[in-house]
Amino acid sequence: MEINLKIEDFIKDQYKEKIDLYVKFLLEENQKYNLTNITDIEDIYYKHILDSLSGLILLKNIFKEEIYEKNICDLGPGAGFPSIPILIYDKKLNIILIESNKKKAQFLNEVKNLLDLSFEVINQNYREIINKKFDIVFFRALDTILSVIKNGKKLFKNKTYIYAYKGKLETIENEIFKLKATNFYNFIKKIEIHKIYGIKNEERNIVELIWER
Repeated sequence: MEINLKIEDFIKDQYKEKIDLYVKFLLEENQKYNLTNITDIEDIYYKHILDSLSGLILLKNIFKEEIYEKNICDLGPGAGFPSIPILIYDKKLNIILIESNKKKAQFLNEVKNLLDLSFEVINQNYREIINKKFDIVFFRALDTILSVIKNGKKLFKNKTYIYAYKGKLETIENEIFKLKATNFYNFIKKIEIHKIYGIKNEERNIVELIWER
């Protein structure tokens, strides 16, 4: 699937107030929490907000109304990407944020209260969680696909959809090549790369994998 994003389609009145509030708070707290290296407001909108929302479009295209029945996990969201922008646009989604950094987890809880959103933040390393399973797992700027599958497989159900926000196709192909060389690949029933357009001329893709036992 190809997704063509236009910022004017997203920054609409009913969402703009919360998006602006989130970006303002992010920049105010950035020095305290070390949340992002991107501090130009326009770049934040394109490279963080819009990029995050590409996943919302993809999930809704794939799952339709069934998306609201899914247990979703965001691994290592840091400042809240991609889950906070996604939840601003659709707060009915059931997303749990797993963030190992204590200060960043604190920031996420502050954002939840500030924006009147409903989600759970687990301040724990995802590698150590053994009592939760998810229908959908996504991550952005966390680790390689192989590393996340290797270390996060305890979070997977018998069938779990995995979405990795990634950049250049060359890097993705290298990550997939390394995954195919392991036994974990035996449980991967699908790999599809979804091309994202509109992120300020940056090469962006979302890799979809289905883990199935």
